[in-house]
Parts: sequence; C-alpha cells; structure tokens
Amino acid sequence: MTASHAEPPALQAPGTPWRPRLYKALRGKAAPLMIFEDRIIPAASVWTGARVWTSCLRDLGVGAGDRVVLALEPSPAMLMAFVACLWEGATVAMAPAGAEVDALAEQLDARAVIARNGRWSITPDHDGGPQAPDQLRAAVHAPTPEARLLMRTSGTTGTGRWVALSDQNVLSVVDAHSPALGPRGGTVLSVLPWHHAFGLVIDLLPALFSGASVVRDDAGGRDADRVVELCARWGVTSLATVPLTAERLLDVRGGGRLLGTLLGGVVGGAPVTARLAAALRGTNLRVGYGLTEAAPGVCVGNRGEFTPGFIGRPLRCEARADGEGVLHVRGENVCLGYWNENGLELAEAGRWLRTGDIVEPAGPGGADAGWRFLGRADDSFKLDNGRFVEASRLEQAILAAVPWAGEAALRTPEGRTLEVVLVGDDNLSRADHAAVRVALGGLGGRLKSVRRLPATAAPRTGKGALDRRRLAA
Repeated sequence: MTASHAEPPALQAPGTPWRPRLYKALRGKAAPLMIFEDRIIPAASVWTGARVWTSCLRDLGVGAGDRVVLALEPSPAMLMAFVACLWEGATVAMAPAGAEVDALAEQLDARAVIARNGRWSITPDHDGGPQAPDQLRAAVHAPTPEARLLMRTSGTTGTGRWVALSDQNVLSVVDAHSPALGPRGGTVLSVLPWHHAFGLVIDLLPALFSGASVVRDDAGGRDADRVVELCARWGVTSLATVPLTAERLLDVRGGGRLLGTLLGGVVGGAPVTARLAAALRGTNLRVGYGLTEAAPGVCVGNRGEFTPGFIGRPLRCEARADGEGVLHVRGENVCLGYWNENGLELAEAGRWLRTGDIVEPAGPGGADAGWRFLGRADDSFKLDNGRFVEASRLEQAILAAVPWAGEAALRTPEGRTLEVVLVGDDNLSRADHAAVRVALGGLGGRLKSVRRLPATAAPRTGKGALDRRRLAA
C-alpha cells in the first residue's frame, strides 16, 4: 500500500467534529501502537492507510451521509476504513465479519460495503488497502448525514433493530467515559467486538483519542489464560469487558490478581453477581450500564464500587424510574432515531427513552446513590387467571430468603404453576423450599418445583447474564 496522496483538505469540512480529533490523534504519531496478533502498527500508519481509503471512497463517489456497511474483523484494515468513513462523513453501519452483506446493503439501502465478500464490497488487499468494485449499489433513499453510525441492537428494549446515532450521541459518551480508562497514554486490552456499541464507543474510540495503545485479543476474551498472558506481555493498564470475561478470569491463575492491578476499565453489559462484586470491590475498575440506544453509555460507578446488581449513576445524562420501576433515560446520548423499511425515522429530540430494565435506588440516598438492577420488564408474565406476575420483584425476595443463591429465575411453564431455579453451589434443603414458598407470598400455593443449578452450569448470554431462554429449555 503506497502513501502517494495529497494531504487532507481543510478540517472545517463535512465530517467534523471527527476530523480535528482524528488528525490530532493519528497524523504523524509514532504512538499509540495498534497491536494485533500478526502485526504492530503505529498511529501514523493508521492515518496513512486511512488516507488511501479516503481517496478510494472519493473516487467511487461516496459522500457525506452515504450509507456504508462495514463488516470486517478487528484489524488494521478495519481501523483504516473506519477512520476514512468518519473523515468523509459517511453513515457507517457496523456489522460482524462474515455477515450477509448483500442482504444488509439492501436492508439499509447502502451504497457500498466494506467486507471480504459481497457484490458491492470494497475489499482489503494483503496490506490492508482498498480494492474497489466495478460499481456501487444505487441507493433509493436520500443520504443521512445526521446519522453517523447505524448499530444493531440485541433487542434489549424490544425487537432488535438498527439504531441511528449522531455525532453528538457518540462523542458525548466517548468524552464522558474516557476518564474511566485510567491514566492517559496507557495500554488497553481490547476484547469486545468493535461492531457493538460497548466495544466501539467505550473501548476503542476513547483509547484512540487518549493516546492509549490498543492490544487486540483475537479470542475476544473467551480464553482467560490468554487474557492474563497478553496483559503481562504488553503491560496492559485498562480493560473494558463484560462480567462473563471477568468471571472467567477469577477461575484461572493470575486472573484475580490482574483485575486487582489494572489502573482503569469498565465492567458492564450484564448484572454483576455477588461473587464478582466481592472480587472487584476496591479495584480501579468501574461498573457500567447502558444500551445501544444510548450510544451506549448511561451509568458508571466509582472506582471499586461494586455490589450485586449495582449499575452506577447517570453520567452526563438524566435517569429516572417510572411507577413500575422501569428506568428511563434522557440526554445527549439518546439516539436520534432508527432505520426501518421506510428509511431513517427520527425520534423526538429530548425525549425520555424507556430501557425496559427494572431498577431501584441502590441506597438510602435515593437516586443519588445510583441504581440497582432488579430484572427485565420482559421477564414478567400473566397466569391463567389473568394475574400479572412481576418476576423481578419476586426473584429479589427469593434471593433475600435464600442467601446462598446468587441468582434466581421465576417462570410459569403452562400459566398455572410456578417454577424457580436457584443458581449457586450449595445443596437445596427443605428449608430452602419453604423459604421460596414464603417469599412468593400469595403465589406460594402455585409453586410446583425449586431446582438448583451450579454456577458453572448456568447458561449464560455472551455478556454473562442468565440466559432464560436456554434455562427454560
């Protein structure tokens, strides 16, 4: 890949406010380093490569607000292409490598795809530079310069869909969460997917803009021994991760010590269990909470402030619970809208966003003490007599009655009786059965069974939350 290209035009052009930040962070910088399994490149090389990608986009006629699907694995090519898209002001739809990009291009009415497959794909060559297709897809809808990112939700607030995030949405969260990474100029171990909001906005982008070197774990944090080894080899100072990865670290040699020596980082994406909270209490890590519709940052805790279910305090946004205990969020982080079959659907500015998560104040100080996660509103159900059962509240009562259980799940298999699963390592006793029945109050007579699952056998989502669908199966 050659670097024979003109210097960038004036920074006050389409694509700001990204251009000044990218220019300052990358151009001519020997550090930070981007460390991958097969190569190490300085920030200056990311800049040089991004200029080549920029020239390619311009030659193809990709302009501000044109939708581009980016579906590459975390790699130098992915970084360079992403920086080029930001520079040109494109609307970037983030997708996993190997996605059905032609179908995504149709769904999102994208002009181009950056991937290793697909009809309209700009593909990286062996040096990470672009190889252009013969033609781009003809878009039906107008460009969407107001939307910088399109990111697919996992369905936390309902059915999974494409969330449209603005420059303001993303950069407000980047700026708010950068201090949580620890001292500037450190070294971040990146284990989260870059096509997800947590990995991109709270992990990768703050590292780039704070001058931190980035070590990419190709295994995505699934191999705890490898995480320990990479941190030791590169002197890692910060880690953003989901609770599942942190739990795995507790089970390998040196993992617990690693968590205690990091200088910064965020643990979020799922509730923190009692075991993990005890291990992280007093460390330099912080609990975090958010969702893609909030770009994704909503709440953060203080360093070492961990208790079971605690999700922190609102950070540069407002949060409140409604009469049913469901958390709502308002602020610069709340998405500008959604992409659907009719194009970009803008939502009302300044609105309250319903998260679907049931919370309560974490302490006697009310909302100022932060929030504690109780469960999902979606986990509630109705019985055959029409009675509404708020599962999360009853599950908390069950946990209070059975102290050894770290988690509880309440369900009804056929709408008449109730089943309870307790996650923990103690054996069930008659006293536990009786305690669960009492905790259910007037519903105690419907209790059919209480089962125990060892913590190591409990099915988990990729973030570490109890997987209720697999549990029911």
